[in-house]
Amino acid sequence: MTFWRQLKPNLWLAALFILLSMNLAHAEDSERPRLLKKREKAPEPLVQLAIRGASDRITANIEAYLTPLPTTAAERRAFVFTLEKQAQQALEALGYYNAELSLVVEQDSEIWPINLEVKPGPQVHYRFVMIWVEGEASGDPELGKVLENSAIAPGKPLHHGQYQTLKNSILSEALVRGYFDGKFVQSSLEVDRDQNLADVTLVFDSGERYLLGEVRFNEFDLEPELLEALIPFEPGQAYTSDAIASFNSSLLESGYFGDLRVLPLVDKAEQQRIPIDVQLSAASRHTVDLGVGYTTDNGPRATTTWRTPKINRAGHSQQLTLELSKNPQLNWVYRIPLEHPTQDQLLFNAVIDQDQYGDIDSEQYGLRVARQTHLGGGWVREYYLRWIQEQWKAVGQDFDAQLLLPGISWSKTKRWGSPLDPRRGFRQSYSIEHADTIWGADTRITQARSQLKWIDTPFAGHRFVLRADLGASQVDNAELLDLPPSMRFFAGGDISIRGFGYQSLGPKEETINDQGETVSLVVGGRYLMVGSAEYQYYLSDSWRVATFIDAGNAFNTQDFSPVYSVGIGLHWISPVGPIKADFGYGISEDDPPFRLHLTIGSGL
Repeated sequence: MTFWRQLKPNLWLAALFILLSMNLAHAEDSERPRLLKKREKAPEPLVQLAIRGASDRITANIEAYLTPLPTTAAERRAFVFTLEKQAQQALEALGYYNAELSLVVEQDSEIWPINLEVKPGPQVHYRFVMIWVEGEASGDPELGKVLENSAIAPGKPLHHGQYQTLKNSILSEALVRGYFDGKFVQSSLEVDRDQNLADVTLVFDSGERYLLGEVRFNEFDLEPELLEALIPFEPGQAYTSDAIASFNSSLLESGYFGDLRVLPLVDKAEQQRIPIDVQLSAASRHTVDLGVGYTTDNGPRATTTWRTPKINRAGHSQQLTLELSKNPQLNWVYRIPLEHPTQDQLLFNAVIDQDQYGDIDSEQYGLRVARQTHLGGGWVREYYLRWIQEQWKAVGQDFDAQLLLPGISWSKTKRWGSPLDPRRGFRQSYSIEHADTIWGADTRITQARSQLKWIDTPFAGHRFVLRADLGASQVDNAELLDLPPSMRFFAGGDISIRGFGYQSLGPKEETINDQGETVSLVVGGRYLMVGSAEYQYYLSDSWRVATFIDAGNAFNTQDFSPVYSVGIGLHWISPVGPIKADFGYGISEDDPPFRLHLTIGSGL
């Protein structure tokens, strides 16, 4: 553990200095005097308006059509003069063309009471409706959906707002789908006041659909094939605004660019092909992020991350992260784009990690090389080869081991709603890896693991969360204690079984401590089975309460003894994600433990 003993004091001092500097700067700002403008009182209206005889819906529409209540004598005269006309317009907008209005104005006081009596009469209904799209868009399914979802149909009540909304929806969808020459060749709404019937004719001529043309980048220090790989469409493909948005997202996701603009030049289209102009500026060559946090498992932590988003024209990038906590870690990742800058990458990773597994303190050095590929449908696959050297002390002995593990993993995350607090989602990951003495590993082991999490909000304010963590190792009994702790399974903690300490559950071994006493130490097992079910109820958009049950354990072949915990929680949906305080109670124990768990993050 020499490395961390030498490194940690200096790094903690540096982190403390940075935090103190930030707090002092904030204190100076807070002590500066602030000048507050005196808020002027708004003038009182000079009328009191009462609308009677109409439904709440009609009344609300009349109020929406009226000018603001007057605050001067001149405004009051104009308000009274136009009141009936504006009320009639509001009624006709909802299909009431034969309404009767009665206006009574009392002028005996400074504030005039005004009573508007409304008799709406019969509502106009549609008689003849013809809504038609011609041109190339006549067979476009998306425009077809707009027509299918229209509220305008024979026998339905007239609503001018719905009529205008339909026209706007047709025009908007046509532009989104690339029909830039589209126009209404017929557009009429005729009302027969005597029969309270209306006829609608809408004929939209879309013209020809435009196509996506050549993409033109400004001069940028990146290999042209990398830029071209970020284009998510082929020239000649039908234009959609979604294709442009996807292109914009692809460029942002690469991290190479500080500012960018993707501009379809419709006015410069030739033969219906729209050239796409892309203006790029480089991201900052280096960025450094500082962060602080707290979890019950690891206590307080300070994190520093140094990123270089683009090292050279080939698009290489790197990230170095130092985390100072009870379980510190130094992690470096170097990325090389292969067939696609973000969807297919070669990763080189080096890590120094100190962690606590049950009653074992471990220090690990690791190297890893992986090919990460996005397969489509949200799936990400990694082929990897990793080497670890680990040192630990258990049952009174010092151990060390080296393993070389080829492996493969698949993962997929799908969420709906806010990324910070998704309404619905599912995360799944699967991995399998193998080490063998044939290629120099100290132990022969095959290990598989699966982690699943499901979230759903079937009813407003009621959210359900299910979680499972399963693992299995194939290793000889004689070699189990020779297996590095990071390759064994433990349970307990914030994201495992609440009510129990971090990685405090699992098979135990007896040993003699320094006082000559026999003690039982948690040393981990070859299998893991953990499950959780949680119900959350939203008190408001920012607060929710939770109740949960967690169960499972880490174990060896014949000794599966699941532990159980129940608990309640209070969660604040903060701007940086949910901050969760969960209280877990281990009901399966003779002396049930009670534990507070604090975590930050959406967990999906």
